[in-house]
Parts: sequence; C-alpha cells; structure tokens
Amino acid sequence: MVLLPYLALFFKEAQEHFSTRVIDKEFDEQLDDLRNSIKLLSEKYNKTETKFLEIDFQQDQHFKDLLTFDFTKELNIHYNLGVYFDNNGNVVGDTQLLNLYLYSAFKDGKIQKDTTYKLGVSFGKSLSLIRMKTHQKKTASIKELESIKLGYIDFNTNVMDSVFVYNLNKGLNLFILHMLSMIGMSKYIIQRMLATNNTWRLRCEYITAHNIWSGLRIISEHFKQNSYEGIDVSLFNDLVEKGRNFFPSAFRNAMFHYELIKGNDYCIKEENYRSDILLFGLVETVFDGKTAQDYYAELREYLDEVERCLKVWFNFDQSAINWDL
Repeated sequence: MVLLPYLALFFKEAQEHFSTRVIDKEFDEQLDDLRNSIKLLSEKYNKTETKFLEIDFQQDQHFKDLLTFDFTKELNIHYNLGVYFDNNGNVVGDTQLLNLYLYSAFKDGKIQKDTTYKLGVSFGKSLSLIRMKTHQKKTASIKELESIKLGYIDFNTNVMDSVFVYNLNKGLNLFILHMLSMIGMSKYIIQRMLATNNTWRLRCEYITAHNIWSGLRIISEHFKQNSYEGIDVSLFNDLVEKGRNFFPSAFRNAMFHYELIKGNDYCIKEENYRSDILLFGLVETVFDGKTAQDYYAELREYLDEVERCLKVWFNFDQSAINWDL
C-alpha cells in the first residue's frame, strides 16, 4: 500500500505519454484519488487538517462499532490508530495515512476487499502492458527485504497524551505524524526495496521530499496565525528556508510529470545530456553542474533533519512495539 500513490501517478503519466489507456476504465476514479493523495500536503492548512480529521473520525467510528456493548463506545477503550515501526524503531507508516491512500475504496467506513483486490490486479496488468510498450525484457530488481521486521503500537487519538507530546489540537498532531510516516515509508521501505540508481526510486524520493517541504510551509504559515505554547516554531521556519533551494519549478515539473520536453523547450541542455548518468543530466542542467549523486545526498541529509524535528512530537515507547505482524 505504501507504493499505491506513486504507482497511480506513474500510470496517469504513462497514459498521457502513450496517448492510450493503460489502466482499466473502471478504476479511473480510484486512480485519480490515489494520485491526488500525493498532493495533499500542497493544499491549504485547514483543508488538509480537515481531511486528516475526517479519516480519524472514520476510523474512530469503525473501531467503536466493533465493540460488543453500546455503553463501552464512549469509554475510549478502543484503538483507532496503529503506528508501524521497522526493526530499528523508526516510524514507517500509520493506519490512518494508509486509509487515506485507499479512501476511494472505502464506503461507509468499511473496506471493500473485492475492490482493492481488483485494483491490485489491474495495477499488475498495467505494469506488464507498459513493459511491452517500452520493450523492457525484465523488471528492475527488488532488493531482499527479509532484514526488515515490522512492528506496531495501537493508540487512541482521543487520549491526547497517549502518543502526542504536545496536548494541542488533534489535527495538527495528526498532520505531523503523517509527515513522519511519509518520510519513513520513503527512507526505510522504498529506498531499501530499490537500488540507489533506480530512476523510479529517485522520483519517489523527490516527490516525498517535495511534499514534506510543502507540508512544512503550510504548517509554518499556520504557526504565524496561531500561537502554541511550548513549541519552537523557528525550527519549522528554518527547515522551510533550508529546503527552498531543492525544489525549483523546472525540476519539480520534470520529476512529477515525467516529461523532458515542454513545448519547444528541452528540460536537459544538450551539453549536459548523458545516457550513462542518473536522470541523464537533468540535475546538472537545473542545478548548474551539480551531479545527481550530490543533489540526492544533500536532499537525504535534509530529510534526516526534518525527521529528527518531527520525532520529538511523539511518545513512542519502543518496548511497547508488537512484533506479531
């Protein structure tokens, strides 16, 4: 499920590139919803927070309904959020964010298993079709993942101090948690799955980093209009400024939309183009000769700093992690 939004973006861009359908028509709506979930952190703060709270409410109602006795539903004895960890205790996702990614496959708070299964089958067929169209004889190798052991802790978001350090509004805390999950998904799952020189991995890394920076920007603006006692808002402002140089619009357009030609303009200068280097000279063109290796090394250091900043918002007891997945 971690890969669904990135696959949806890939399929939409593939359809535009080939000018033909590569995904079953019945899943057009799901494809759009999954792709748009990537851009969620580019919305206004209130709209984004509202969406996170809607998912929280949906999950809250779902797990309340599983309780046997009605009088227990208001006792807050249920869990409505699961946070996933790798074997080193790093956050690699949470159930509410994954539910958001699958939002189009949910009706009345219930998972439509048949729909999600058919969607997965359709995605598999689409990958095969694209391989044939691009004359690829083999797929990119997937790294061995046996070393990654996943665990989880369940929480009740209605009990603020069970997981959140700052007993503020729930929406802001969920916002920060989902950003931390996005970083973990990219850093500890996707990057471990694919080789360092895999172009699709580089796109996923970039898209994640851009979304996190967008989220930091709207949170920073939110802090300017709303005061919260005990929070060092300067950290968010500093991270916004540090990240600004990573995301010029010319680079963003090429990474999000898979197109290297816009009108009569080429995204890669002829003198920078080389078929044997990462992204074929795109980074060198946009960043005045900087190599893709150097750019991504700096981008990863930046996300490491963001991750450290976000982690202090949560009380995660490593000894409480369940390893029975």
